[in-house]
Amino acid sequence: TVKDIAEMALSDVNLGPSQKVIVTERMPSMAFLRRGDSEGSVAFEHEIFFDYFLARRFADRLGVKGVVTTMMLGRSAMPESLSDEIARSIVDIDRQVFAQVEVLTSASTSVGLKQAQVRENCGRLFGSLSQHCKAVSSDGKQIVVRQMIFPGSNLSSVHFSGVAFIDCEFRRTNIANTKFISCAFEGTVFEAPLVSPGTTFDKSDLDVENSVIGLRVADVDGAIRTVFGPSEVKAGLRLVGLGGELEDDVA
Repeated sequence: TVKDIAEMALSDVNLGPSQKVIVTERMPSMAFLRRGDSEGSVAFEHEIFFDYFLARRFADRLGVKGVVTTMMLGRSAMPESLSDEIARSIVDIDRQVFAQVEVLTSASTSVGLKQAQVRENCGRLFGSLSQHCKAVSSDGKQIVVRQMIFPGSNLSSVHFSGVAFIDCEFRRTNIANTKFISCAFEGTVFEAPLVSPGTTFDKSDLDVENSVIGLRVADVDGAIRTVFGPSEVKAGLRLVGLGGELEDDVA
């Protein structure tokens, strides 16, 4: 309970017994609200509370396909802290996130006025779910990620196996040390992704000639260099096991 948390937090605080009692007794009745920015509105005192309560609502909605879920995903850009909290809520219950991926794909492929925002928020949520699971595998079930946008998402050190990415956009996405094993890429574009020597595309059918626009390459010491020249991009692709048969440009 809130009272128990208050007692634990105050155990190491230099307050007298009577002061501690006052705090612990008042905590359960505090609303943690303040006046909002607009007249007559209220807001949470801290973004943590906002993320917590909204994350629970999103986590419930991601179990159901429908227009309400799509509308929620299209309201505004989702903060990373919120997508992280939503993912944590879901993964704590079930580490197999097939149902949530299906709901996100349904939302990202729908038609609406704010569809670009929906696609970005779907990408953020899928990225956060992947980070918490650390491994996203077909495991006998087909996982199709369709029309999602990953805007600077952190997918580092995630292991994808047998996942199909269709018409997706990886925009400056961190895929350092990420493994794509037997993954399919159809109509998918990588714009200046961050790769490292640990990034692997094994038995994956990425069209490197037309799907990779620039690279950010991290070396073993962590230094990052950005390359856009065709020859440099091809060299960076070979670093991660791609483009082995590509011919270098002739000056």
